[in-house]
Amino acid sequence: MFFFLSKILSFLISPFLWCLFLLVLSRFMKKANYKKVLRFSAFAIFLLFSNTALFNWTITKWEGPMENTQVEISKASNIVILGGYSSINSKSNKILFFQSVDRLLQALPIYHQNPGSKIILSGGSAEIMFEETPEATYLKDYLVSINIPEKDIFVESHSRNTNENAIHTKQVLSSINSNLDVILITSAFHMRRAKMCFEKTGIKVTPYYSHFLQHTNQLKPGEYFIPSLATLNQWPLLLKEWLGLLMYKINGYI
Repeated sequence: MFFFLSKILSFLISPFLWCLFLLVLSRFMKKANYKKVLRFSAFAIFLLFSNTALFNWTITKWEGPMENTQVEISKASNIVILGGYSSINSKSNKILFFQSVDRLLQALPIYHQNPGSKIILSGGSAEIMFEETPEATYLKDYLVSINIPEKDIFVESHSRNTNENAIHTKQVLSSINSNLDVILITSAFHMRRAKMCFEKTGIKVTPYYSHFLQHTNQLKPGEYFIPSLATLNQWPLLLKEWLGLLMYKINGYI
């Protein structure tokens, strides 16, 4: 029930949808004052959430400085990579990688620099409309195809959310008689919730941040006041994360 409810709420957490809803609603208002209020509200939401400077300030405060990516990895043994950065084309059977594939790309140097380390791919399918191949399953095949030894890759393909990532990853660690120390790799905006979930299960986490949403360079003058559709599309990621954090606390997952 929680899984399905979270999916519905996540869909609704979108400033674009809020604007659209208010504009459509204004069409049915008979009083001119109500129309103006709704349209002004839609316009204000659009300006607020399409402002690049505001989003960058907010996400920088949330993600923290990028220097936090520098962690002690000289003794890495278990490298856990959370999924959500790819899909597979059912017709061509090819993997389509998203921007968050940085999670995987950051993990590969850590693996190669630490002989004896293991990669744990954590991610099943969060699809509720139809069945699809679990992400971790086809990603294992991909890693084998780029010469990562199969014996060093372990798959956790049952999880549908972050809480289940943590629970099933612990089961994998127990099944291979490994210690519960891991380097956890996920997107920077997602790290707080992920770290708390894993620590809740008793896993000792060394966080390794990837896929930062904050700007790496100084903002251009126009980004302080010119609306950006790209920025408008980034807000749902952060809003969903905040909602997820709240729901996880209510349900005792963290």
